[in-house]
Amino acid sequence: MVTPRCNFPDLVNGTPIKQGVKLVQNPFNNSYYAFLGSRWPMSKYNLTWDIADSKIKSKAITPLTLAFKKWEDDSVLSFRRASSFKSADVKIKFFRFEGKDTAHAYPPPSGELNFNAKFSWGDGTKPDRMDLESIGLHEIGHILGLDHSSDLDAVMWPYLKEGMIKRVLNFDDLLGIHILYE
Repeated sequence: MVTPRCNFPDLVNGTPIKQGVKLVQNPFNNSYYAFLGSRWPMSKYNLTWDIADSKIKSKAITPLTLAFKKWEDDSVLSFRRASSFKSADVKIKFFRFEGKDTAHAYPPPSGELNFNAKFSWGDGTKPDRMDLESIGLHEIGHILGLDHSSDLDAVMWPYLKEGMIKRVLNFDDLLGIHILYE
């Protein structure tokens, strides 16, 4: 079975395989977090978000609100729902796309986050579903400018299987977001 994963490339032997990614070693536990090369300007530390109309929108609001709240609680950034999808800084869509990727997001200032509608999405540990909050938490990290971590326990680790959850930012995630924005 192929493990569902995020769309961003991985690190090979501790080196980014795409040019322009800054790799930083965490001196406390020898793990790595990485940056995508951009961040939101200070004038955009209060970001808005919304979900495009879709069948899953009503089920997605609560888990994504919780995911945004976790990044807000541990960074200088804040998030609130936009008054309209068009005016949102972060635009979230659900649609089908090819490949094994569960979702993909683009670094600042894009704010685009796409979930693959070919997967079954849910809230929690259901064996046949991807956890929306866990994947959302990971993809929001990309929207903020974080790349994948080589720390297996980090939210920014690129793999998560159906039925699993990863809803707690670990030290690697927190160190990355603090260095990037503080």
